[in-house]
Amino acid sequence: MLPISTLPSVWLQRLAAPDTLYQAWRKVRANRGAAGVDAVSVVAYERDLKPNLADLGRSLLTRSYEPLPLRAVTIPKKDGLPRELAIPCVRDRIAQRALLDLIEPVFEGRFLDSSFAFRPGRSTATAIQRVLTARAQGYMWTVHTDIHDFFPSIDHHLLLDEFTTVMDDIDVLRLIKQWLAAGVLEHTPSPGLSLLGQCRMATANLNLMVFEAIESVVEGFVSERIGNPVTASPLLLSDSTDPVIDLDPPGMNSEVPETPSRRRIIMRRLLENGILLALTERALAKRLLTMPALGIGGAVLTGAFLLPKLLEKLEQSHPPETGAPQGSPLSPFLSNVHLHPFDVALREANVRLVRYCDDFLLVCRTRQEATQVFRTARHQLLKRGLKVNSEKTQLLGPNEPVQFLGYEMLPNGGLIPPPHTSQIVLERIQAAVQQTAGEAKAQAQSVSATTRRGLARVLTDLARRLDSSGG
Repeated sequence: MLPISTLPSVWLQRLAAPDTLYQAWRKVRANRGAAGVDAVSVVAYERDLKPNLADLGRSLLTRSYEPLPLRAVTIPKKDGLPRELAIPCVRDRIAQRALLDLIEPVFEGRFLDSSFAFRPGRSTATAIQRVLTARAQGYMWTVHTDIHDFFPSIDHHLLLDEFTTVMDDIDVLRLIKQWLAAGVLEHTPSPGLSLLGQCRMATANLNLMVFEAIESVVEGFVSERIGNPVTASPLLLSDSTDPVIDLDPPGMNSEVPETPSRRRIIMRRLLENGILLALTERALAKRLLTMPALGIGGAVLTGAFLLPKLLEKLEQSHPPETGAPQGSPLSPFLSNVHLHPFDVALREANVRLVRYCDDFLLVCRTRQEATQVFRTARHQLLKRGLKVNSEKTQLLGPNEPVQFLGYEMLPNGGLIPPPHTSQIVLERIQAAVQQTAGEAKAQAQSVSATTRRGLARVLTDLARRLDSSGG
């Protein structure tokens, strides 16, 4: 029997179980994600699904699992500003998704009612419902702000300290530390990686850059020389856990079938023109970009082409101590873990908070109260290593509209929803607000009636005393 210290924990055994990994795989596949730095797409991973999942389970159980670095992608946000995403490879997404499915219920019962993002049964609509309910109860002064550069600013030490207050399983913590330290392709992974992990990363780097060069340079060349335009294999975007933005363009996972004639044509053009980068399709490149196919000259040419870029990336290496990359299945959950102490501190200070990830409202009855609770919120964020976004902070009075999560709440109680909001969602919001308004009115009437009865008793008692003293 193995020593106790070498046995995998119960959580790790559950994580590595075939059914756990398979259910996680189904969710990753449903998100239609693309390849990470290893250039392995969801479709390619599925071709050998059973051995791939078995290998993943073994590596988790034996603690030999090491994640690859993430692939950086920049996409435009609705306001035109760039949004940085970091895409894990399919294998790492499955492992993260599996762990999330296991541990999320443990933390969910601990999260507060003021948090609405990335949680089961909650959405932007339920957050808006909460704000409208508060406004119907007289909380018409509002502070609207968000956290500056939130995901890149998450402190790993503070995050892990908070995580261990709920779960201190050593194997789970080790995996989360690995994912946080994996780094993004531009920054190269942490030097703390083992030699095997660094070799895997270097291979993935080389693999990805070859394919990027092939796809970006040669599509026009092949179209001109072969007369058969090739659709480049998409490598950019991944399965996002963001429930709002669809990151995958149509036809992402489509692949051009390989035929013997295509292979012969491309190889003939390669020999005739002496251009290595005529290999445009990733599936063909994986088979042809080898030492036998390229020969010594081709290998030297490839090395000369890639070496400057590889050296540049190696020089940028540094271990990350902050940041939870957007694009990973686990990051939204970790963001809620990191902000849970902030939610608790505001509740203890009797602050009405409605938070959706890093975007939040503080709803108050008076201007003075709003100013005071904003100072409290700012102080509590600083304790988590975070700052409010001063450029987006607003103090809004009762006669000003409040824009939050795409909705606009008007001073008269009206609501302007985002385009394409379903009628069912709007009816649910309206019904909840009307119920709250009715309850608030009934409560006010009850208080008023109680006050009148109390005042009448006081006056009657006072009159009796006066009569008694006069007699």
